[in-house]
Amino acid sequence: MLLTSQASAQIMNYDWTGPSSGGDWKTANNWTPVPDLPTVTPPQITWIADWRSSNRTNLDTVSIDGASVTTGGYALEFYLVPGANPLSGQEGTHTSLTLSNNASLTAGNFRVSSSRSSGIDYIRNMDIQSGSSLNVNLLTTGSSNWTPATSSTTWSIGGSVQAANFNGLLGNFFPAQASGGYFINLDGGSLTVAGTFNWDSNGIDEENLANGRINLSNGGTISAGTMTANWSESANTYIDFLDGTGSVTFGKTNFDTIVDVQALIDNGQIRLNGAISPTEFQINDGGSVWEITSTIPEPSNVAFAFGALVALSITFRRRQAHH
Repeated sequence: MLLTSQASAQIMNYDWTGPSSGGDWKTANNWTPVPDLPTVTPPQITWIADWRSSNRTNLDTVSIDGASVTTGGYALEFYLVPGANPLSGQEGTHTSLTLSNNASLTAGNFRVSSSRSSGIDYIRNMDIQSGSSLNVNLLTTGSSNWTPATSSTTWSIGGSVQAANFNGLLGNFFPAQASGGYFINLDGGSLTVAGTFNWDSNGIDEENLANGRINLSNGGTISAGTMTANWSESANTYIDFLDGTGSVTFGKTNFDTIVDVQALIDNGQIRLNGAISPTEFQINDGGSVWEITSTIPEPSNVAFAFGALVALSITFRRRQAHH
C-alpha cells in the first residue's frame, strides 16, 4: 500500500494513535502497528514510496478516528500500480481509508482505484463518515484498467470531501467487459470540487458501459466549478437523487443555457431514483452556476403535512361531535 511492506503480503490496517490535532502522517510512531520505514535514497517525489513494498502495490488500509492529520502536501495513493506483481492475501475488497468521529485528513494529490490482474479483483473503497472530512488537491478514483462493474471503487460519504479537481477513471481497453468505474454515495455528505470535475479522464469508454455514478440521499450535495462535456457522452455517467433530497451545483462552462441543463435531465444524466424523470426537477439560475433540485417534497415535509392534516381532521371531528 502505502504505509508499509509486510513479508506475508497480507493486508495490514494502520490505526492512527498519534496526536488529536496537527498530526504528521509521515511519522511512523503515530501509527499502530508502527510501519517499517526503509531508507530511500534519493528521496521519492511522494513520501509514500518510503512505505510501500518493492512490488509497489499500495494495498494496505488506514483508519483515523477523531484526529486531524496532514501529509504536509504529499500525495497518497491506494491502488494496484500497473506492472506490479501482487501477492496472495492482497486481493479482494477492502476499505482503503476510514475517517470517523470528526476526523480530518489533508493531503496533496489523492488516488484510490480498483483493478483486476490475472482475473483477480483488487477492489479499494472509501468511507468518510458523518462529521469527518477529506481535503485534497487532485482527486483521482475509479477503475485502473478493464474491470467489470463489480470491481468499481465505491465511496461512502456522510461527511465532506473537498478537492481542487476531480479525475474519474472509467474501465478501459476491453470495452465489451470494461464496465468498472466509480460509485460515489453522498448519504447526507458533500463533495465539493473547486475546479474541474472530469467524468472520464481515460476518455475511451467506447461502449458506454463503464459506470460513473453519484448517488444523493438524505440531503447529500455535489458542486463543481466546471463539469466536463463528457458527462453527457455515456448513459452510465449520471447523478441519481435516490430519495429526492439534495442538490447539484455546477458552473456554466460547457452547459451555457437552461436548455443545455434540461437536456442533461431529459437524457438521464440526472435521475430520480434511477429513472429518467424530465418533469421532476427544478433548475435554478444562480448567475454563474446552475443549481438542480428535485421537485419531490422531502420526506420530513411530507410527514409534517400529513401530521397537520391528521390534526385538522381530529379537530374537525371533535367539533362535529360537539355540535
